[in-house]
Amino acid sequence: MKATIDDVARTAGVSIKTVSRVLNGSSQVKPATAARVRQAMQAHGYQPNVLARGLARNASDVIGVAIGHGADAQLSNPFVFQVLNGITATANRCGYQVMLVTSSPDTPLASLILAKRVAGMVFISVRTNDEHVRTLHAQGLPFVLTSHFGDDVTVPFVDLDGSKAGQMVVDHLVGLGHRRIGLLCGPRHHGNTHARRQGYELGLRRHGLPVPAELIKYGDFHEASGMALTQELLGQQLRPTAIFACSDQMALGAMHAIKSSGLAVPQQMSLVGFDDIPMARYWDPPLTTVHQDGTAKGSAAASMLLQLLQGAPNVANVLLQPELVLRQSTAPPPDEAGLRDDGI
Repeated sequence: MKATIDDVARTAGVSIKTVSRVLNGSSQVKPATAARVRQAMQAHGYQPNVLARGLARNASDVIGVAIGHGADAQLSNPFVFQVLNGITATANRCGYQVMLVTSSPDTPLASLILAKRVAGMVFISVRTNDEHVRTLHAQGLPFVLTSHFGDDVTVPFVDLDGSKAGQMVVDHLVGLGHRRIGLLCGPRHHGNTHARRQGYELGLRRHGLPVPAELIKYGDFHEASGMALTQELLGQQLRPTAIFACSDQMALGAMHAIKSSGLAVPQQMSLVGFDDIPMARYWDPPLTTVHQDGTAKGSAAASMLLQLLQGAPNVANVLLQPELVLRQSTAPPPDEAGLRDDGI
């Protein structure tokens, strides 16, 4: 016979209400008790009836996840999959299911989300001041972002300290002797783009270097964009000796463009990425990149949303700390660059 919530409660030695609280991710249950309940659920093979629970409470046990800039392109990004894994694992552990919400251009995303009656949302990779986020904020739907949104609307978010990461990259490249560093950005109005560019500019100024507008290019975080923008940089009369790509996927495109032009990485052009996706360590050469834990980021976002769903009046934003992983794609600039006559 199919196990019931009563079976779980008896085995765990708790009340049915306590089991229900564990299923709902309530913070009112002691960790040791919650662990005992989950062990009992596993022993019985108990699976909560998500639909029945939602109807009984006139609420949904489904968390929606929306991905910005076109789900098709984003789902090819290994880092986005890591974030999704973190969200799903945390939500499932607390009795919630996860639904990916996408829409066509003629269907407003905010209307679709409200029609699905999800309990709350996690947005991955949205533009600063995105209209869908504003609409849902006005409707009062609980949601969390995985990037900073904007200063005029208070929306909970989990993000990596992109400004600090950008400064770390510049410090590393300047320390090697580079003075002209190209920057491959994501979309111009994206929170991650703003933070990483800010760090890049702060780093250059701290070292007494100018911010070269001609070396800052905007794209979309993907390989083709990284390749096209790098070709633009390499076509300049005074090209950079190093490139900082704001995603590993852009870095992959950049590496292809550099090698196609007859230059060697890192002997003639250094390259740094961002995300530390698993395959970055296997490229030729292995990529120096900023590491961020996508699974931890997704888990933190889901945990924040679950706190909101349990009635928390507000939650503290989470700013994760970056780590620069040094591999073989960066080296001192070639002597013939003629950029070391400043005495630094």
